[in-house]
Amino acid sequence: MLKKLFGNSKLSVFLLSVLYALVFFSVYAVSPRTATVAVICFVIILIIEPWTKFAGRYLRIRRLAAVIMGLVFLFLFVALVVVFLVPIVVREASNFYSTVLDFFPSDTDTPVSIFEINANIDRISFDEGFVQRLDDEEREQLADLSSELKSYYQSIYEAEREQLPIPVEQLKLALQERGFLLIAVGDAYAELKPSYNSILEITRRHLTEKNALVLANRLIEQALIVPSKEIWRDVVEAIIPRTIDEGTRTQILETVRRTLLELQIWFRGFSGELLEKVPAFLSSLGSVLFYVILGTIYFSYYFPSFKRFSPHLYPKSCRSEAVTFLKDTYRNLERFVTSIVLVSIFVGMIVAILVRMLGLPYSLLMGFWATITNMIPIVGVVFEIIPLILLAVSARNLLVFIGLLAALLIIHTAAFIVFLKLMRGHTRTNPVIMIFAIIFFGQVLGIVGAFLAVPLTIILKQFWDHFISPWFERDISGESY
Repeated sequence: MLKKLFGNSKLSVFLLSVLYALVFFSVYAVSPRTATVAVICFVIILIIEPWTKFAGRYLRIRRLAAVIMGLVFLFLFVALVVVFLVPIVVREASNFYSTVLDFFPSDTDTPVSIFEINANIDRISFDEGFVQRLDDEEREQLADLSSELKSYYQSIYEAEREQLPIPVEQLKLALQERGFLLIAVGDAYAELKPSYNSILEITRRHLTEKNALVLANRLIEQALIVPSKEIWRDVVEAIIPRTIDEGTRTQILETVRRTLLELQIWFRGFSGELLEKVPAFLSSLGSVLFYVILGTIYFSYYFPSFKRFSPHLYPKSCRSEAVTFLKDTYRNLERFVTSIVLVSIFVGMIVAILVRMLGLPYSLLMGFWATITNMIPIVGVVFEIIPLILLAVSARNLLVFIGLLAALLIIHTAAFIVFLKLMRGHTRTNPVIMIFAIIFFGQVLGIVGAFLAVPLTIILKQFWDHFISPWFERDISGESY
């Protein structure tokens, strides 16, 4: 039976490829970090290899020198982004969170999360009007001051959480009756009792007496609330026809308000859950980067040997079939990864420039976000546009809003054309299949699955083209397969 089974070259390659894929997913299940490092190293190779081919063919640079140049440039670029861009993006993200909440209705029933308190601290500390009051030395202290204030509020939360003697809901009701402000992280609630004197002592260490008093007062008043300008009301009222009677208008506004409140609760909960994972991510980031850099250096050097060896993972009798399958799969993956990275960087840079030209804030954040989201084809564009629309709406300028939408249409039309040009001559996947693949792998593998969905779909399509489709098209006797 086995001899008959493996006597068919296509079937042999198919079964062994499935087996190797199962081995990889077993490694991912046992050690996600190991699988992540392997995937990142392979992606970097897919980006570096086109450069090494170009350098060898047109610039007459030897492969080793081209690999070293490519890796140095890539890692230097990543280091510059991490050191200079990421801190600014994180600060802008914290402030943009408040801008997003300005769109939603006011909500005093949902407890304030620790992330929202941190966002309030950044918003208050880096407020443009307040910063203008400071001298150069005080401005240099702002980042340290913000960090110290966050640590103080975090320490209060942790101290109060350890002292919870009664069930959470009972404690919540008791504190509400006594008029205390509440803070929630996950399902736990705690009474927050920030000391004005403690906050003033922290601000005095970094600011002059007058500025320290101003900041301390603002923190006491605003750090434990989530303010909202309720921009949604202006937007909805502008859309509702003027011919509608006042009763119907009021009913529409109330319906929209209830819907947005539910969406706001989901958004705040989702943001909290996502940010709870950040400390664990950052703690493992250092070791992952170390192994990625080390693995990429060795993998890049030995990659030609690896490509020559990979067909030997299949029996000699079906090796030629395996070589064809592996070459087509690698060629399509290399072209897709290179194309999507170039297009994403292009879109990110243009979006950042566009936001700045329209006079809107958070240009670096929007450009960074556009770069990341565009690495998820089709679906990522939606995630990119939503915060941009909220940002434009917050400006309350119709011309800015229309200009942003028109520019985004032009940008993504150009990006789509460039992507198609880069993918010319290579296998392209049906957009509907890509959308369902992103949904499926996103559910199975989480956020990582959304980014890997299309590459995995490309691999599955190669399986289909090389093995499944010929089997369906075989004649009745099966001889054509």
